Amino acid sequence: MKIYEIELENYRQYRGNHIIRLSTDNTHNLNIILGPNGAGKTNLLNAIDWCLYGDEPSLEKTRPELQQCIANEKELSEKGNVIVRVKILMGNEQPEYSFERTIRISKSSIDAHPEEHEKSWYVAYLEGNNWKSYNGSDWNNMTLFNNIVSDILPRGIRSFFFFDGERLDDFFRRGMEHEVKKAIIKVCQIELLDRCIHHLTDKSAELRKGIRGASSEIEDISKAIDLLTQSKRELVEKIENLSKKITEAEKNKEDIDDKLRKFTKFDVPELQKERDRLEIEIKKIDDKIKDKENEIRRHFASGIIFILGFSALKSAYEMIDQRKKGIKQPRIPPDIREKFLKDLLTCHQCICGTELSEGSPQRESIEKLLNSVKFTSKISDSADEGYYKIANILEKCKKFKSERVELEKEYQDLCDDRKKKDQRLKEISERLKGMPVDEIQSLESLRDSFEDEIRKCIAERAQKELQIKTVEEKIKMKNAEFKKELEKDKKQKKLRLKLELCDKSIKALNGIKEKVAKELRERVEQKTKEYFLNLHWKKEVFKDVKIDENYEISIINNLGTECLGTLSAGERQILALSFMAALSSVSGFEAPVIIDTPLGRISGKPKEKIARSLPKYLENSQLTLLITDQEYTPTVRNNMKERIGKEFELRYDEEEVNTEIVEIGGDV
Repeated sequence: MKIYEIELENYRQYRGNHIIRLSTDNTHNLNIILGPNGAGKTNLLNAIDWCLYGDEPSLEKTRPELQQCIANEKELSEKGNVIVRVKILMGNEQPEYSFERTIRISKSSIDAHPEEHEKSWYVAYLEGNNWKSYNGSDWNNMTLFNNIVSDILPRGIRSFFFFDGERLDDFFRRGMEHEVKKAIIKVCQIELLDRCIHHLTDKSAELRKGIRGASSEIEDISKAIDLLTQSKRELVEKIENLSKKITEAEKNKEDIDDKLRKFTKFDVPELQKERDRLEIEIKKIDDKIKDKENEIRRHFASGIIFILGFSALKSAYEMIDQRKKGIKQPRIPPDIREKFLKDLLTCHQCICGTELSEGSPQRESIEKLLNSVKFTSKISDSADEGYYKIANILEKCKKFKSERVELEKEYQDLCDDRKKKDQRLKEISERLKGMPVDEIQSLESLRDSFEDEIRKCIAERAQKELQIKTVEEKIKMKNAEFKKELEKDKKQKKLRLKLELCDKSIKALNGIKEKVAKELRERVEQKTKEYFLNLHWKKEVFKDVKIDENYEISIINNLGTECLGTLSAGERQILALSFMAALSSVSGFEAPVIIDTPLGRISGKPKEKIARSLPKYLENSQLTLLITDQEYTPTVRNNMKERIGKEFELRYDEEEVNTEIVEIGGDV
C-alpha cells in the first residue's frame, strides 16, 4: 500500500491549496521531503494522522497548546472563516482509496477563541472499474471510513509506520520494557483475542446468572466468581497504571541525568558518569542475585532427599556394613551360584577332594545349601546393590552440604557487593545535594523523588501481581465447585455444556494468545538484531540483541556483557530504528512508512551507513523521510540515491505564514 497524493488546504503552515504527489515506484521506494525546522515537516505527518484518524499524536506529546487550532493563522486572522481540508489518495498499483476530512473554523476577533463548524468526511474506494463513495457530516458517526482505514493500517499500530525519529530513543531508556511489550502486543493485535476472552468471560457470568431454580450454594458460588473476576480486572488495570507511572518516572529521571551530565562546574559530570556506571553494575548484580536465588532453590529441591533421609540412609548403610563384615551379627551369605553346587553333586566330589557319595553327611550339606541358595543369593545381591547405592548417596550428601555452603557464600558476596555500590550511590547523591548551585541541588532532590516513586510502584506492582495469582487460583477453585454443584442438577445439562464450551474456548484463546505473542516477540528480536548489527558502524563491539520473556531488551557486547545503559543517544536511535523497522516488517500490514527526523542524533559514517541500509530493509514499503539539511548531507544523499524516487523541498515564507512544497532533484 502506498500514498499517491496528499492534498492540504489551510492546514497549519500550508496556507491555500497544496498537493504533493509521492513516488510509488517499487524500485525507487524512497521519498525525501527536505525542510528546516518550523517549515512544516512534522505537520505534514500530523496532517496524515488528522485525515485518517482525526488526531495529531505528535503534537499531543510535544506541543499540546498548538492543538487548539489547526487552521492557518494568517488565513484565519484575515478572513475570519477558513475551510481546513486534508485529502489522501492510497493504493497498491493504482489509487484505490480516497480519504478526506474537512472542518470549517471561524474566529470573530483577534482575541476570540476559534470555533469549529461543519465537520465532514468523505471516503471512496475502487470496486472493479468504478468508484464507490460515501460521505457524512458527523465525525462521531464515520464507521465505514474508520473500518476502511483499519483494514489498511489499524490505529493501534500506526505509530510503528508513522513515527518521530527524535523521540525514538525513549523506547530504550531504563524501565521502558512496558512500552516495548505494548508495542509488540499491538503489532500482533492480541487485543482482538483479549476482546474475545473478555466477551466469553462475560457470557459465562451471564449463563451462571441465568440458572433457574438453582440451589443457594450455586448462587453463592456464582456471586463469588463474579466478585473475583471483577477483582482480577481491577488488579490488571492497577498494574497497567503502575507500569505507566514507572515508565514516566524512569524517563523523567533519565532527563535529569542528561541535564546533570551537561554541567561543567565542579565534578558533576564525573559524579554522574560514575553513577551511570554503578547503576548499570547494580542492575547486572541484581540479575545475578536473582539467578543465584533460583540456583539455590533448585539445589535445595534436588537435595531434599539428602536432608530428610540422611539419618535413615546412614543407619541402613551401617547395618549392611556390619553384616558384610560379620560384626556382632552373622555375615551375609556369600554369593554361591546354583550351577556350581549342582556340578559338585554331579561329579560326586567337592573342590577340596572330599567324596560326596549318596547318603553321606557331606552330600546332604551340599544339597541343603543348594535348596537355599536362590534365597540367600538374592539377599546378597540386594544387600550389595543397596550398600553401594547408599554409599553413593551418602557421598552426595557430603557434597550437597559443601555445595550449599559455596552457593550461599556466592549469594552473600553478591549482596555485599550490591550494598557497597548502593552506599556509593547514596554518597554521590548527598554530594550533589551539597553542591553550591541551587539548580543542581533542585535536580538531585527531584531525581530522588522519582527514584522513590519508581521503588514504591515496583513494589506495589509486584504485590498486585501476586494478588492476581491468588485470585486466579480462587477463581479456578470456585469454578470447580460450581461445576460439581451443577452436576447434581440433571436438568441443567444443557447449561453445563455451554459453560464448559466457554471455559474451553477461553483456555484455548489464552493458549493462542501466549503462542502468538511468543512467536512474534522472537521474530521481532531476530529482525531487530539483524538490522541493528548491520546498521551499527562498530561491528566488532556488539554481537547480540535479546528481548526476553519480560520484554526487556539487552544489547550484548563481544565480552558477553549487557550494555544497553551505556549506549549513546545516536546508538539508541539506531536501536530504535531497527526495532521500528522490525515491527513494521513482521506486522503483516503493507502500509507506507514515514519517519520524521530519522538521522537527527546520528553523525558521520553511521549516518551514511543508515542512509544506505534503511531503504533496503524496508524495500517492500514506500518509505518517506521528513528530513533537515543537517541530516541530508551530499554523502547521505549519494548513499540513498539508488532508492530515491522523488525529492521535495519545503520553503516556508514567515511573512505569509505559508509553506510551499517544491519538487526538486531531477536526475537522481
